[in-house]
Amino acid sequence: YRIAAYAQLGKHDDAEQMFYLAQQIKDDCPQCYDHIAVSLATRGDLDRAIWCWGRASQIDPHYPDVYANLARAHWQRGQHERAKQLFLTQLREDPGDTEVVLQLGSLLIETGRYDEAREKFNRALEQDPASAEAYLRLGELSLLAGRHDKAVCHLETAKRLAPEHPGVELWMAKIAKRRGNHELTRIHLLAELDRKGCGVTQTMQLARMLIEASLFQEAVDVLSSLVGGSSDQPALLGDSLASAMLMRAVAWARMGKPMASIDQCQTLLKLTPRNTAAMRCMIEAYLKQDRLRMASYWLGRAQRITARDPRLRTLRRRLIRAKVTVPIRRALEHLRTRLARRTPG
Repeated sequence: YRIAAYAQLGKHDDAEQMFYLAQQIKDDCPQCYDHIAVSLATRGDLDRAIWCWGRASQIDPHYPDVYANLARAHWQRGQHERAKQLFLTQLREDPGDTEVVLQLGSLLIETGRYDEAREKFNRALEQDPASAEAYLRLGELSLLAGRHDKAVCHLETAKRLAPEHPGVELWMAKIAKRRGNHELTRIHLLAELDRKGCGVTQTMQLARMLIEASLFQEAVDVLSSLVGGSSDQPALLGDSLASAMLMRAVAWARMGKPMASIDQCQTLLKLTPRNTAAMRCMIEAYLKQDRLRMASYWLGRAQRITARDPRLRTLRRRLIRAKVTVPIRRALEHLRTRLARRTPG
């Protein structure tokens, strides 16, 4: 239990020390492997976490939630089929686990198996008729199918069952946006900001929609909790971290903070040196600052990576125009300044 306690406090080095002490007492303790796996997964060390949960399942094939934990870890690694099979194994161990049924349904949505996902959510409602999450996901499926009225019905049911349930206002915002009601979209997005417990995927979707609705500061705040980590949301790793950093750079650029955007992109490029999306963002920021030499440099680097990107061709045309217009504008500004100095009083 000290392993688990240290992991929950974020003292992962201490958790590992407790684990090795425990192994000296009993080296085949499934509970120890489970607790240290949680610590490892929290740090993003999924390979070692999977090994530890696998070891726990070997010692005790019926250890609680071990297959569900393995499924979630494989899901994070993008190994969807393996995750699906592990979720099914967990359900054979505990068919009444509604939470696992819901997670399997969400995985099936992510892989485009909508009919299978709908069956899982309906099954979850059979087990728990008051499951707001099941109604939320059915609303999501209805929206994906273009059935807006049915989606609203499901989402309103979810909201009635759990008024503070995360994700409901986000999907309401998506429906409002598709219907062209931009003001209602903003209202739903701002309401979603007050929800606690959103997963990483939902939080990223919320940030993207906030940017699209020109709520840039709100988007930066949401993304900062992901990039830096917070008490409610652990810091991201890998591709998710890169996506969050890029969105934050875009938000800063659009709210008129090009230097913050450039700094974020430079940090991102240290992690992903061939990230042309970050380079495009930097080019736009430099163009807004009339820093044409830097814009030209990054355009050249991006074109060497992907020469046929039409967005780079658009930026190249903007750069060519800027090389003509910027010197003229600077000359006119200099002339106005000189004339102003010569004009008495």
